[in-house]
Amino acid sequence: MSGADGQFYYFDLSRNRQGPYAEAEFRRLINDGTIGPDTMVWYPELPDWRAAGHIDKFAPLFAGRPAPPPPPIFVQTGQTAQRAPTTPPTGTLTGFPTGEVTSTLPVWGLFGRLLLLMLGSLLVVPAPWTGTAFYRFLSVNTVLPGGRRLTFSGQPGDIWLIFVCAAALGLAGMVLPGGGLVTAPITWILTVLILRWFVAKLGTEDGSLRLSFDGKIMGFVGWNLLLYLSF
Repeated sequence: MSGADGQFYYFDLSRNRQGPYAEAEFRRLINDGTIGPDTMVWYPELPDWRAAGHIDKFAPLFAGRPAPPPPPIFVQTGQTAQRAPTTPPTGTLTGFPTGEVTSTLPVWGLFGRLLLLMLGSLLVVPAPWTGTAFYRFLSVNTVLPGGRRLTFSGQPGDIWLIFVCAAALGLAGMVLPGGGLVTAPITWILTVLILRWFVAKLGTEDGSLRLSFDGKIMGFVGWNLLLYLSF
């Protein structure tokens, strides 16, 4: 048993704090399913509440069960503690999974980056940098269930040629008579490649998220063609 024996707590499904429990009883609650891998738990060795499945001493008990979400955000009501407290933290426990993806995009920040994106496309050469900056801005201002924010590891040099070609084709479509009819289908194809790169570079700080974009090129072209014809 650890020095925290008899001081184990958890939040039930109604978000009511339960405890204290001895460690042996706490493990029994895990084994019988009362405490799941995403149940928020605390004992004096922890600085804040944490998902049980993310705690090394309990993680093996959840072998074969779905992976838990990352730990929630804990907001202290007073000064941030420098060491583990001896009683359950009394701040506000937030960040429970809600099943919702939310955006925190600032209006003027989005407006400014859209201007840079357009300018980069018009000048063609800066397109990889302005495009990457725009996708990174979208990523870091997106919040996943559990309070996690997306990370974006894409770099301008990853697919710089695709960005440049897409920008050049867009510019040609605007300045050449009837150029849009020729350049649009190729631009749609390049857009699929950019989307695949963008989604593949998304992640989370804990490394638990892996995404891919599996949309087919011809399907994307077909839907854009229908949209084009509708106008």
